Amino acid sequence: MDGRPWLDVFSYALGYGAALISLLLLWKFLNKKKIQDLGFGLFLINIIFGLLLGAISIAIIFFILLFTDNIELINTLSNPNFSTYSITYLIFFILVGLFEELVFRGYIMSTLADRGRRKVTIYMVSALIFGIAHLANQNVTLLGIFNIFLVGILFAYMYDKTQSLWTPIGYHITWNYFQGNVFGFPVSGTTPYGVYTIDVSSGNDLLTGGSFG
Repeated sequence: MDGRPWLDVFSYALGYGAALISLLLLWKFLNKKKIQDLGFGLFLINIIFGLLLGAISIAIIFFILLFTDNIELINTLSNPNFSTYSITYLIFFILVGLFEELVFRGYIMSTLADRGRRKVTIYMVSALIFGIAHLANQNVTLLGIFNIFLVGILFAYMYDKTQSLWTPIGYHITWNYFQGNVFGFPVSGTTPYGVYTIDVSSGNDLLTGGSFG
């Protein structure tokens, strides 16, 4: 999104929109199930819970890394730097959270469950495919992919326990957005445009994620 964030968001929206329509058609005509069966119940309480939990989780990590000198804050907490990217990336990460949770939790987990797979298999397969899907990202590392696998397990647990996609969707959105566009960490290898600028070079990559995030 360097230099043309609105155009890039529009192109991403078209791509995600086409993929989303294809997924829903596949679910309806191949799986022969209703759209509601993907897990769209209990919207308000679950989306709010997911959004708050994602934001709080990454905020805690940010302050732990800051106070242990694993990251250096370039601008002060009282001097955030808002930009066009603050809005465009919010739209982008809403699209990412919605689409990826529909695919990796809603479609994959529901399809495996319908085929009688054990719960541990459902969790592992959905998280493994989630991790593999990020292998082509920039600055990818084995640690980064393993962390994505672990968060895939967490999202699977959220979906399973709440029986609603809105919880992992909300968490996914604010985790990505606050990570990259508030606190300035890379998000799965993408360039961050945070309202805060940080330097992770002096920290431990095992804790900060390095250039992958």
